[in-house]
Amino acid sequence: MRRHGVSQMQTSTPVTIRAEFDEEAQVWWISESSYPGLVTEAPSLDALLKRARLVLESLREMNGDGDGRPPVELHAVAA
Repeated sequence: MRRHGVSQMQTSTPVTIRAEFDEEAQVWWISESSYPGLVTEAPSLDALLKRARLVLESLREMNGDGDGRPPVELHAVAA
């Protein structure tokens, strides 16, 4: 396993995801997340992290978590 830590701006609550590569579909996907509902896939690990940040921000807005709070620190463990 390799750890791929990503941080944007100031730290608030860290969110950890587990990213796995699906050989058949040829995509990276989020198999586990500490933030409920955070699921997505992408053709590369970098693209997955970018997409995960966007989905996470949308989920935070829908759940009322994003208003006025600092951005979430995103950590990924790739398997």
